[in-house]
Amino acid sequence: MTFHASLKGIKSNFRNSVISSTSFNLEPSAVSIDHTDGNVGYGLCALASLGSFDRRKSGYLVLFDMGILLEFDSGSIAFLPSGILQHGNTTLQDGEERYSIT
Repeated sequence: MTFHASLKGIKSNFRNSVISSTSFNLEPSAVSIDHTDGNVGYGLCALASLGSFDRRKSGYLVLFDMGILLEFDSGSIAFLPSGILQHGNTTLQDGEERYSIT
């Protein structure tokens, strides 16, 4: 029996996929405060950034546990162990937009 089959009433987002959930952050100025996800520590989470913003001035991906601030341009995708790594992103400048898919 597959994992999804064992959860009565729960349906997978995508057929025949290892991706168990997806989040679409469609607020024009999507900001994610520092957090650690509630998923397994050994799994990787994909983070995709979309929108129109200046990656050199705003919208950084922050890896708090590692003390790293990354320029994370629109169209970028990162894979990280979000269940054990505290992460988030920074605010945008006026007039900029950012959306994300995780």
